[in-house]
Amino acid sequence: MEKTICLITAIIAGLVALFMVADAAIGFPFGKASIVVDVLVALGAAVIVWQSIATAKEFR
Repeated sequence: MEKTICLITAIIAGLVALFMVADAAIGFPFGKASIVVDVLVALGAAVIVWQSIATAKEFR
């Protein structure tokens, strides 16, 4: 159960990072409202992906 929650968290954070990178690059889906926010949220989401995968490995 815990490993599944970690992997679901990694998937959701990965999607958030993908949306932020897409917004910074082409303006979709948020219309390039703020490049700084896009980059910072993408970095934060990448850290969450990294941490959730590392935690999921601990449950093996």
